[in-house]
Amino acid sequence: MRLFLAIELPELSRHHFAVALDNLRRPWTNIRWVNAANLHLTLKFLGEVEDRAVAPLSDAIHQALRSPEPLQLQPDHAELLPPRGRLRVVAAGISGEVEPLRMLVDQIETACTGCGFRREHRPFRPHITLGRTRVPVPSSSRGALANDLQAYLPAPSFTVTSFSLIESHLGAGGSRYVRLADFPLAGG
Repeated sequence: MRLFLAIELPELSRHHFAVALDNLRRPWTNIRWVNAANLHLTLKFLGEVEDRAVAPLSDAIHQALRSPEPLQLQPDHAELLPPRGRLRVVAAGISGEVEPLRMLVDQIETACTGCGFRREHRPFRPHITLGRTRVPVPSSSRGALANDLQAYLPAPSFTVTSFSLIESHLGAGGSRYVRLADFPLAGG
């Protein structure tokens, strides 16, 4: 099974981005835009995981969480990734309580490392992936794309009260996600 850990977006945020994505599809046809129902903030991509590893992984994550409090986050700026070179990801960058979010990700990394997963060595850059490029977007178009996306930002802020372990089923019509476990934050 193909798994990842993520914060699922509230309905208000999904609706906001559904409108944005609908409008961005027309001028930016060379980008494969994400279905608004699948939008999330990835905390850790786990990749292929055997069924029998899910329960121990979930237990390890529950044990590693050190009373994280609910977080206030806001998608508020355009992120074109990587910042230089061939553009691959169009995203909404996140602000708000980012340092506590980074501490949460570190706790998740510790739990996952204890279960045999590799620790992510790149710095955590919180974002919501909105689209991926099909063909290279010329660097001369980066500014126009960022401006078009920024027209829909900031998006509504939201409170994070939990995150989830999600299974991804890849298909011709896009990915289908199944929530396998929830991890509530204190007070959430």
